[in-house]
Amino acid sequence: MPKRKDLLGWIQLIERRGPRGWNIMIMPQEIRVDNFHGPLHIHPPRDEGDPEPITERSMDSVREIVRAHAERRQTIVYKELLEELR
Repeated sequence: MPKRKDLLGWIQLIERRGPRGWNIMIMPQEIRVDNFHGPLHIHPPRDEGDPEPITERSMDSVREIVRAHAERRQTIVYKELLEELR
């Protein structure tokens, strides 16, 4: 499974593509955006709720939205990122 790592300050984006779909993991917050088991959705940080569906778009588009959010905020604010991805 191809894997790519990208560093945005102290935030790391880890991307994986596979036969069932793709995901982007945002560390250290442990937020995941994926389409492995159904339509595109975002998993909140551990123990903070259930996955939320988001607008269907490409991995590249999601990466750019996450990157712009991280550069603008200098961190990841889950609820704001969720709204940007919807």
